[in-house]
Amino acid sequence: MIRRAGLLPSSTSALLLGAVIFAAAAACGPADGGSRPSAQFPTAPTSPAPGDTTGPAPTPPPAGTTEPQPAPSGTTATTPEPPPFHGPMKPIAPSAMEAKLRDIGLDPAALPPLNKLDAKTLRDVMNTFTKALGVQCSHCHEKDFKAPTEKKKIATHMWNDFTRGLALEGGGALYCDSCHGGRAELLDRRDLGALGSWMQDNYVDKMKRADKKDHGCETCHGDPFEGKVLSKLWK
Repeated sequence: MIRRAGLLPSSTSALLLGAVIFAAAAACGPADGGSRPSAQFPTAPTSPAPGDTTGPAPTPPPAGTTEPQPAPSGTTATTPEPPPFHGPMKPIAPSAMEAKLRDIGLDPAALPPLNKLDAKTLRDVMNTFTKALGVQCSHCHEKDFKAPTEKKKIATHMWNDFTRGLALEGGGALYCDSCHGGRAELLDRRDLGALGSWMQDNYVDKMKRADKKDHGCETCHGDPFEGKVLSKLWK
């Protein structure tokens, strides 16, 4: 067979012609004149208009992660408990708030029961609590300040049984800061033997009862002895 210069075999020409016709048909659309679906491209998400509640649903977090959940309805957030106190423990000392208490109108040596204070005096006293313990009001109170809490019960016992019920042997005012000294936690409980000796030196030997009765461990811990005063005797 003799090939003419510049011409392709008939089979190859047929294939090329078919490809051209197919491409043209695809470009012009279906033969019946129907519409051809347009190409779809991803679009960037748009922010919903103010007040629009029909926007796209939020994307869930990746597997293995969690999102913070709001507190159930009707509950209040609580302050996390601090880690156990690891000393050193401060020795008991006369209060640095004696003048402040007198300015409020209270005699540190003859404090009335906590529930007998008028509203203004009680607020002033609460301010001395936060300073003496180095805390905020939320340490004892919830959103509703009148709601009972465990720490409010403890504070009432501390006021009535310690600041009113005891006094310092060496003189000077006994108040919240005498023991706390600006810290909510003040007892190092890692070595109970050492803790017992420290409490004997500070809470027994350096203190006395306001009612003149004999003072010892049982004044606070009861007889028989109960070590967990806050959680069992006062709860």
